[in-house]
Amino acid sequence: MDYTSRLQHYMQQAELTTLSALYKAARVSPSSVKRLRSGQVTQMQLATLLRLSQTLKLPLTDLIAQFSAGDLTENHTVAPHDTSRAMATGAAALKAGDQPQAITVSDGQQSFQHSSLQVIESWLLQWPTAAHAAQANDHIPAARLIPLLAPVNQLIQSWGVTTIGAVGQEVAYDPRAHQVMSGQAQPGDPVRIRYIGYRHQGKLLHRAKVSPAAP
Repeated sequence: MDYTSRLQHYMQQAELTTLSALYKAARVSPSSVKRLRSGQVTQMQLATLLRLSQTLKLPLTDLIAQFSAGDLTENHTVAPHDTSRAMATGAAALKAGDQPQAITVSDGQQSFQHSSLQVIESWLLQWPTAAHAAQANDHIPAARLIPLLAPVNQLIQSWGVTTIGAVGQEVAYDPRAHQVMSGQAQPGDPVRIRYIGYRHQGKLLHRAKVSPAAP
């Protein structure tokens, strides 16, 4: 299958006129783009897909759905079930270790899971030891553990998850994005974020939990 015309469509939207310009902008090899054009997206490294996703201004899940061999059409719209399936696959990868029974997945799903695990490999290897050391030694600064979470943050960002506010931030209360934990607040009142919220590809996932800000 040849996805060249589909790739050219997204290149035009990103104002890239040649494949050479795409290589340079995304910092990827010609062979990687050749795989994309052939619908072999599930055989590509997640880091490469992330760079192409950012360069083409196309969410990662949409990129995977659009350039996966199977359904080659002229319609450039990603079906909702395609994106949902890609997201569910990533969630299954993180839960697989907790399931006592075997989980049957397709080759494409296995490749997606493997690529996702490669992104958080350093966290998988270092976090249990770091957490154990922190529990055994109260004098280890928590700040030293924060960099270990970077791969996890990178993974969820690649899935289109964005945060609502930051812990301790004072903002104007918006009932569409905030949930009051204690006390009362009217729209526009100053509140302080206690637990951040999340959106997934622009849709509300969890409201940020807030409390009225002290006068």
